[in-house]
Amino acid sequence: MSLGRMGTVHTGGKLSVAAGGKNIEIHCIYSGHWCFAVGAVDGDCDEMPEWEIRRTWGDQSPYSETLEIDVPEDAQLAFLKGKG
Repeated sequence: MSLGRMGTVHTGGKLSVAAGGKNIEIHCIYSGHWCFAVGAVDGDCDEMPEWEIRRTWGDQSPYSETLEIDVPEDAQLAFLKGKG
């Protein structure tokens, strides 16, 4: 957890999704609403997998983003330790 501007408390976590030798990380950010940052594990070398990513705002909750990623059947989801 860290303090952002104007004293707002931000919290979140980090997930890793791996399948077929491809990896992405999802940074989950909560600052009064949920939002997500998705990227390749190593921004300098890795390419993003060709998995479809959909983002919508207010579908599940009027004040949060919904993130959907179509991953292969063998995908592994892991919660990563450390800061999001």
